[in-house]
Amino acid sequence: MKIFIDNFRRKILRKDGSAFVTVMILSAVLMIAGLSLTQLTSNASFTARKIHTGARALALAEAGIADQLTKMSTNSGSGYTYWAAGVSNVGTMDGGTYSVVVSTPAGQINHLVTSVGTVSGESRITVLELIREGTLDGALIAKGNITLDTSAMTINGDVYAGGNVYNSQGHPDVNGDINAAGGTIQVDGDGTENPNAPPIDDDDVLGCVDEELPYPIVPPFAAYSNAAVAGGLFYSASKTWNGEAINPPNGIVFVNGNASVTRRSSLCGIIVATGSISIDNQFQGITEFNTNWTVSLIAGYNVDCDNRNNFGGMIFAGNDIIMSNNRDIRGKLVALNNIYIRNRGVVTPPPSANSGNPQVVIGGWLR
Repeated sequence: MKIFIDNFRRKILRKDGSAFVTVMILSAVLMIAGLSLTQLTSNASFTARKIHTGARALALAEAGIADQLTKMSTNSGSGYTYWAAGVSNVGTMDGGTYSVVVSTPAGQINHLVTSVGTVSGESRITVLELIREGTLDGALIAKGNITLDTSAMTINGDVYAGGNVYNSQGHPDVNGDINAAGGTIQVDGDGTENPNAPPIDDDDVLGCVDEELPYPIVPPFAAYSNAAVAGGLFYSASKTWNGEAINPPNGIVFVNGNASVTRRSSLCGIIVATGSISIDNQFQGITEFNTNWTVSLIAGYNVDCDNRNNFGGMIFAGNDIIMSNNRDIRGKLVALNNIYIRNRGVVTPPPSANSGNPQVVIGGWLR
């Protein structure tokens, strides 16, 4: 009997030990599960906070873009300061900050507006591209080089060159900014010198021309040809005027070839030639035909002005502009290649519609 009781007690003790071990294992599993759940909950909470903070930071970055575009549209800083490369703009909102920088990457013409929003140590970046359209405005604009080979020249306005700006003699006065994409400026001006200006393409040059003319410049100048046939002066071949008053009834003269003006001739209107235009000996082209567009010369190739010329209006060349001797130009010189000026002269462009704020044209989000 005693042996049976001892065996019974041992069986009970073994069962109690197994239950205890089972309870301990279950407790450990539950504790691990609880810790894992706590960790998962903590990670989920951290992730949620991070996503929320990141969303706020991104919203701040976009708010910085919006603030910068508003300032660029109204130019609330003088001298187009909010358009200048490297300009920064900072602000605070919703417990965070934004920092905006404007840049023009090398080899590009468009502006990049980069904004960084920061909230509680979390930062997000967004980048917007702005397309530059027809924002050039000045006294001399050339896709190639500009050479001022004289000490008796005065330029009352900005200078833009897709190449370089040269001067081999004297010290011409440039009362404006000098911009050269080619990297070389040999002429001092009273304004800012920018030897690393953005490149200039045909659209930039033509964009600053069309606003002063009755029709866009699109070779072979069909709009001007049609206007000259309809009510102006049309010439189917090269034409020379010798001491004549050129007065087209509707202000448009069209020459299918080269146009040559000599011996004190005068002009009231616009001469458009598919070839070159040459002016020699005291050309008095200073009379406005229309208050919206003044006297102008438009050449598919070169414009070559020699001797004493007084001129009121824009001069455009599809290739080079060459100005010699003594001239007074109340307009701007625009060339799709080079501008070369020697001897005495004054160039003073009239007020332009481009003198207002540059237009904000959004190209798209880059980031």
